Amino acid sequence: MSTVTPVDGAIVVGVDGSESATRAVRWAAKLAASRGIALHLVHGFGVVAGRADAEPSPDSFLGSMKRQGFSLLTEAEKVVTDAHDDLVATTSLRNEPPITVLKKLSRSAHMIVLGSSGLGGFEGMLLGSTAVAVVSYARCPVVVVRGREEIPADSPVVVGIDGSPVTERAIAAAFDEAARLEVGLVAVHAWSDTSYDSVFGTSPLFIYTDSPADNERQVLTESLAG
Repeated sequence: MSTVTPVDGAIVVGVDGSESATRAVRWAAKLAASRGIALHLVHGFGVVAGRADAEPSPDSFLGSMKRQGFSLLTEAEKVVTDAHDDLVATTSLRNEPPITVLKKLSRSAHMIVLGSSGLGGFEGMLLGSTAVAVVSYARCPVVVVRGREEIPADSPVVVGIDGSPVTERAIAAAFDEAARLEVGLVAVHAWSDTSYDSVFGTSPLFIYTDSPADNERQVLTESLAG
């Protein structure tokens, strides 16, 4: 196993030994192999200190965590080579919390790929705490792998639109992905028809001069127009 710093532009996958993370490794390996992009597997085992004066973790504990991390990365490498024997993944083991590691690597990564929930999650959980934090603060696109690994080849790319500045980047990424896969693109914009005044009483701050549906359709139209 090669423990290195990932090359710029690599697909970076968070590894923690969970089934969800293993699905993410398979998904990322398939993408890396098909597009000729470097693949990097990373495991962070650092513990967040509760207090500034907290005692450092004993060497025996850190040694155990490090050995476990090497084992997890070795298993993840095998998952990659079993599916793509010509794809060589690099790996790194970091003595830092997973969220910290992934946020740092996102500065130069092509993409971060994660499972939907790690070992601390529970069945049916939509997103684990690590995935939520990385999605919120990463500097590159983040893919959270959920559900079945194989989907119909003609399935469309779906992009959510909310009219915010980041929507433009999401639309650009969605168009690019749809073009690469040669599939359709579905743009979705949702809103609530329950206004503020219906919940908290009549408020002069919320007076609709047009149909809310018309306003929201305008958001969708303007976002797609660029």
